[in-house]
Amino acid sequence: MLEFLGTETDDDGVRRLPFASHTLNPFGSIHASAQFAFAEISAGEFLGDTFPEYRKKTSALLRRSQVKYRKPGMSSLTAQVSLAEGAGDSFLEKLNGRGRATITIDVRLIDESGDETFAGSFEWHVALLAAESAAPGA
Repeated sequence: MLEFLGTETDDDGVRRLPFASHTLNPFGSIHASAQFAFAEISAGEFLGDTFPEYRKKTSALLRRSQVKYRKPGMSSLTAQVSLAEGAGDSFLEKLNGRGRATITIDVRLIDESGDETFAGSFEWHVALLAAESAAPGA
């Protein structure tokens, strides 16, 4: 999907969706599905980047999302991704204690003029893989 969309990540980790003909709807703005896919990918990458030690020890499934399209995307978009303060600690406590946890990641897509085109929350269900959650000596 990353290759199809043509997303880019700069050296600072900023993710960008270029304004390109293959992502446009019939009205000439970035298609809603392209914005959603870009935001979901950005949330997933943020999850992996925030907790890199868990990338190969867990499975992650997007459980639900809530999105709002605010205006047409008429230029390249940049993803602004965030996690509520303290959410990371709570998530890790549950994941390490129960072997599974949920975490919500917020994503805003911003066009080149600084306007928000999309705002979404992505709730991920993350579970330790069987080998990671087995009790020692089991």
